[in-house]
Amino acid sequence: MKTKEISILIGFLGALFTFSIIFLKRIAFGSYEFGIILGLTLSIVVLPYGIVVYLEDRENYILEKDLLDYLSQIESYVKSGKSLLFVLTIPKSERKKPLKKRLLQLEKMLNLGMTPDEALNRIAESMPTLISKEAFSIIHRLIVYGGDVSGVLESAREHLGDLFAIENEKRSVMRNYGSIIYISFFILLVIIIFFIRFFVYKFASASFATPFSSATNTTLLKNLMLQFLVIEGFVSGLITGKLIAGKISSGFVHSAIMILLTLVAYSIFL
Repeated sequence: MKTKEISILIGFLGALFTFSIIFLKRIAFGSYEFGIILGLTLSIVVLPYGIVVYLEDRENYILEKDLLDYLSQIESYVKSGKSLLFVLTIPKSERKKPLKKRLLQLEKMLNLGMTPDEALNRIAESMPTLISKEAFSIIHRLIVYGGDVSGVLESAREHLGDLFAIENEKRSVMRNYGSIIYISFFILLVIIIFFIRFFVYKFASASFATPFSSATNTTLLKNLMLQFLVIEGFVSGLITGKLIAGKISSGFVHSAIMILLTLVAYSIFL
């Protein structure tokens, strides 16, 4: 079973166990405890998979960055007169883990007697990002068809370097938009806490009649606001992940962070 599948199973089972507490203890849907359990359930169901996706995105970024240095290194080897096939796995010990792991796989396949064509084709297909796939596809074609190896490697390195720079700049810009969502959510959280603590509670203890004079109304409003913030945090996290990384699954970690901080802040200040 793959890591992602295991994380989904862990999240689902953990969330199922947490949510079942509502029925086991017969917790009312409008209660404060229901809001807490709802927040914990949503956090647990997305956090394991979200962590896996976050680590995968981080590894892919390291891979792409390291790949540009790798292309430059094998280009210098080729220019010194060495064969491209010979130098493909030489820099493996100097590379970082994501690329080193794949170069070791390539070396192992070649040592087991697999043809360079088949081995490089498998490595190219297993690459997780567009830039890494393109880099090893170019190396694959150079091994199979030959040509101006050093010239093609230089052009590929410059082209892929430009693509990496564009993607990096895009990530940087989108992180700013993601930060705006974080700031907006926490401003909303602070406003609601202040509203309940310094407005609703004050009116509840006032000597004259108000909609909040009833303890039932005040408690219900507090509980419903918590449930609203939990749902808002979950959705805001998904949007943040979509903006920053271009996929909803990257927002699972952000959703869990927003929900858990909401539960902590709500418990402390209210």
